[in-house]
Order: sequence, then structure tokens, then C-alpha cells
Amino acid sequence: MSLRWRLAIALGLLAGVAVAVASLVAYVTTADRLAAQVDGSLDRAAAQLAAAPPGAGPFGPLGEPRPGAAVGVGSGPGMGLPGSGGSGAVMGPPGGGGLRGGAAALLDLVSVQQLDRSGAVVAAGELRLPVTARDRAIAAHEASTWLRTEQVGGIPYRVVTVATPRGALQLAEGLGQVDGTLVGLRWRLGLLAVIVIVVAAGVGWLAARRITAPLAALSGAADHVAGAGSVDAAGPAVAGALAAAAAGTDEVGRLARALRAMLAALARGREQQRQLVHDAGHELRTPLTSLRANVDLLRRHGMALPAESTARILADLDAELSELTTLVDEVVELATDSRVAEPVEPMRIDEVVTTVAERARARADRVVTVDAEPWTVVGSARSVERAVSNLVDNAIKFSPAGASVEIVTRPGSIRVRDHGPGFAESDIERAFDRFYRAEAARSLPGSGLGLAIVSQVAAAHGGSAAARNHPDGGAELWLWLPQSV
Repeated sequence: MSLRWRLAIALGLLAGVAVAVASLVAYVTTADRLAAQVDGSLDRAAAQLAAAPPGAGPFGPLGEPRPGAAVGVGSGPGMGLPGSGGSGAVMGPPGGGGLRGGAAALLDLVSVQQLDRSGAVVAAGELRLPVTARDRAIAAHEASTWLRTEQVGGIPYRVVTVATPRGALQLAEGLGQVDGTLVGLRWRLGLLAVIVIVVAAGVGWLAARRITAPLAALSGAADHVAGAGSVDAAGPAVAGALAAAAAGTDEVGRLARALRAMLAALARGREQQRQLVHDAGHELRTPLTSLRANVDLLRRHGMALPAESTARILADLDAELSELTTLVDEVVELATDSRVAEPVEPMRIDEVVTTVAERARARADRVVTVDAEPWTVVGSARSVERAVSNLVDNAIKFSPAGASVEIVTRPGSIRVRDHGPGFAESDIERAFDRFYRAEAARSLPGSGLGLAIVSQVAAAHGGSAAARNHPDGGAELWLWLPQSV
């Protein structure tokens, strides 16, 4: 099920729950109000009859229905006497003592039954109300007024029993009209709930469609790139969808911008890999060509060559193989980013610099001075040592014989200076590019990857690298790394 439909269904269910709760509250409140109205009308009629003087009710002094009185007459379905369609007024004797106005109107809505002190029915209309033990106790003045619901002939009635001086009166009002009102209310509330749920689901689907449109565009872009197997496959349509989604300021917009940045990074990485392979192939051709020429020379004239020529050729082969091995190692390190698998741990940079300087002195027979203050970096010790070693090797390569190489390290920085010719102004910007070699360095051994590895190690540790010419001559190479606390 799609996200759009899940959102639509969720909104529909939420609206349904809200309508159900509101409908239940409205129904219960209405039912309570209607029941309270029925109970109130019964209480008022009972109070009027209980307070009326003898002979002023719907029955005569002997309990007989008074002529012209409407005993138990109903004014609607389920009200008063079943089958009776009258609506007479309740009256007393001519000339006074009767029930008039509001009391008579109240009695128009109820059925009345009179009990004597023993609880026997002495007068009643057509509707006979059940008499219980509690009704008889009320007639004997042994219990208080009792209000309840009774089923009479299958029809619910609200019945009140109230004590009178001669016994008790039972008044009943039918609940048929109340039940009909509640049934109609239930139907209306149910229909309203269905309509609200359908409308809410529709509105939710439209809203979800608008909300998820950017997500669909992002998903389509990702599928397009994944299906083509190339970042370059993100054509104008995909770029347009990403641009439209990235224009938003919400979470979808941030996701679109992150996806665009990721695709751009992947494209750059792919282009860098392509360029690396191209440049590596170009750099590998030179030592391979030299090796092939020397091997062919040995194959054709090996036995006839003087010992001095043979030794020189073997020395060239050894040098070319050494350079080729270094080049392959550096290309593999750049291409595979092998430092990711290396352990990360605190290291003392002053100790790393001292170790590299000692190794450089022994290998190149050069003067390498060190001015180091203790400080610590958290990272890959092998990678940082390789970067410092590349800086020192580069300085030795460009320093004239007998010139010293200076290493100065302070918390956060490592500076290596040589006393060579320095950089041409056009070369400073590209000093850390892969395979880039200055015009003056193309005749010297090297692959052009040493400083590129320095820049890569610096970036991996959250630092940077830079090159400049020293005011007193020679070049300075800087490596900045974040100091650990």
C-alpha cells in the first residue's frame, strides 16, 4: 500500500474516531435531556395532583372519572392511552377547585391511576399500570416517591408513584416519541459520520498526493539512477524533479537537497576515479616502456654486452621497478581509500615527526632538523606518518645537495621547508593535484601522487594542506590537523 493511501486511510480513521466521539456525546446528551424533560413533566404533574384539594383531580370524590375529564389522554405516538386520540382538558367542579392552565396541559400528556391506602387500584383510565410492592408501600405512606421505566403492552413508559392523603397516584408518560427522536438522531449521526469519513479520506488522499509528490519525484530519480547504473543517467527530467523538490523548506526539501548533494558527490567521485585511471595509465606507460626497452636489449645482446653496460641496464631496471612499485602502491591507496579500515587512536605528532626525520636522515644522508612541541591528534597513525614522510621526501627531492630540510611542528600544524628553487607561481595552486608535476620536476623521479596523498590524509582527519614559497627562498609545505584535547 502506497504512502498516499496510508495517509488517506489514517486521516479517514482519525476523522471517524472524532465524529464517533462527538456523536456519542451528542446522543448521550440528547437522550439525557429528553429523559430529564419527561421526568420533569411527570414530577410537575404529580406535584400538582398531590397538592390539589379533594375532588379537584381527574377523578371524582369516589374515584370515578369526572365527566368531561380526560384521564390518561395522549397527544402523540406512545403518549397517554393507546388508541385514544382525544386531547381534553382536565377540569374540576364548575365554579372552582379545578386544575387549570399549566397543570391541565401537563395532565394532557400523562396517564393517571389512583391507589387507595392498601395499594388497590380504585380508579384508572384505559391504560392499566403495574402495581408493585413499592407502589403499595408508597400508598401506605411507608416509602417516598418512586420514578422508573416500565414496559406496558410492549411500549416503554416513564412511571412515577406519589403519595396522596387518600393513598397514591401513578402517572405515566410514554417514551415512544422520545425513542423515535433518538432513533432518528442515531440515523442522522451515523449518516453524518459516514459522510465525514468519506470526505476526510478524500481530502486526506488529495493532501497526501500533494505532500508526497516531491517524495515520488525523489524516488523516481533514485530509481532512474539505480536502473541505469550510473550517476550520469540523471537526465534533465530527474534534475528538474530534484530541483523542484529541493525548493521546499520542509523535511522533503532537505531530503531533496541532500540527495542532490549525494548525487553530485558520487558524480565527482566517479569523475575522479575516471581521471585517476586515465592518469595512472599515462604514468605507468613511462616506466613500462623503459622496462620493455631494457628487457629487449638484454634479450638481443645480453651475452655480447660488456659487463659495465649490463650492470647499468640492471640498475636502470631496478630503479624503474622501484618507481613502478611506488606508483602502484600510491595509486591503490588513492583509489581504494585504504585508510578507512585503519585503527583510529591518539598519536603524538612530535614523536611521528621525529621518527620520520630519523628515517629520512638514514635513507637520504641529508640534514633534517626538527623543532617540535608535543601535541596529540586522534586518527590513523600510519596515514599521518605517510603524509609527513611524503612532505619530507618532497623537500629532499627539491633541495640541492648539502642543503638541509627543516621540520617545525606546533599544536595544530606541521611545516616542512626546503632550500630549493621553490614553486613557480602557476604551480602553487595545483601542488596537491593528482599526478601533477611541475615543469622543473618532470625530469626527477616520482609519480606526482605524494602531495595528493598528503591532501587526502588531511581531509580525512578534518584538516587541510597548503603550499607557498618562503620569503628567504625555497618552498614551504603545511599540514594542518585538529589537535585533540
